[in-house]
Amino acid sequence: MIKHSTSHRLIRSLMAISGLLILAACGGKTEIEEPTLPPRVIDLELGLSFPPVSDQQERQFTSEQLDILQIRLVRFAEDWVLREPQPGQFNWDPLDQRLAWVNENGISLLLTIQANGPEWACDPERQNQRSCVFSQPEEFQSYLEALLSRYPNQIAKIQFGNEWTSDYWYAGSAEDFTLFHNLMYAAVQEYSPQTEVVLGGFSSGTLSALAYCQGAIERWHDQEGTPHPREDAAILCDNPAYQAGVQRSLYVLETAKYDWIDLHFYDTVEDWPALLQTFKDFYPTDKPYLVSEFGGPNLIWEQPYSDSFQAERLAQYIQTLDEMGIPEAYYFKLVQSDSANPAHRESGLFKSQLGILTKKPAYDTFLSFAKRK
Repeated sequence: MIKHSTSHRLIRSLMAISGLLILAACGGKTEIEEPTLPPRVIDLELGLSFPPVSDQQERQFTSEQLDILQIRLVRFAEDWVLREPQPGQFNWDPLDQRLAWVNENGISLLLTIQANGPEWACDPERQNQRSCVFSQPEEFQSYLEALLSRYPNQIAKIQFGNEWTSDYWYAGSAEDFTLFHNLMYAAVQEYSPQTEVVLGGFSSGTLSALAYCQGAIERWHDQEGTPHPREDAAILCDNPAYQAGVQRSLYVLETAKYDWIDLHFYDTVEDWPALLQTFKDFYPTDKPYLVSEFGGPNLIWEQPYSDSFQAERLAQYIQTLDEMGIPEAYYFKLVQSDSANPAHRESGLFKSQLGILTKKPAYDTFLSFAKRK
């Protein structure tokens, strides 16, 4: 398979307590001139994908930033493997605390149910480090029913799996994915009917590959970041793995039940309108689109990184998504981590050095758009 943009896991233990205290004391201020932007009001609702929420101090920090940035859209993940380590023995307290925080702060939550599971529920022959196929569908169904009946209508949007379009992120087949996704949809209808179901998410790599093979864009970057012009199209487009991926997406889009389609956009912002239009043309649907991840720049093949370049690109990202008519988009991410995908290690609005958080110029760019709502 071609390489897809890497999705990112929950930020755990990212910020030392000392760093949070120092940040709180000094306000994390930097002497950065706010970028000059056109006065046009944007329609795009901005959110944050996977901000720090693992403990009370992280949630307090994130709450403060949500208020400053005027954000009420947040995405984070839920792992069955953590919630039910033994059959019927649930550990709800960590999620209880997060959902209480969501409700107390008026947050509209997009919850990603990771496509992994406890060892006792996974088929040992169909799993990888990121996912597994559940041995007994009814066990996953019971978990979903317990989850949604515990938090009825408290989760604004929910999705199963992340960048499932390749077997890198989902070990099962399209049929497997659709089975478990539709179990989630049915559970939502019964136990939390105000929650909307999101089919997600199509990776930036998937979107780029499709647009390249359809002739909508002129270049495609391979796993090493090497750009391939149109003359190299056969390398990707005639590959059986690519063709299988197209059919995988087609099957899921036609058989899954959902309210929204989730797309991920990274790096090549100049191509994003073409990527969206190609997807719409190739997979016609009447469902609306949202973007649960967007960001960059790519440290492997974009120009040498600088904080000012990141801020410049972020302005382009937001303006482009708004012009594309995307109603809501979640930026990845609030605080960068050295453990992140090497290509996007510098994507944070904050950087952490020796436990001290510092705002980057991109933070002020983001804030300037929030003020234009």
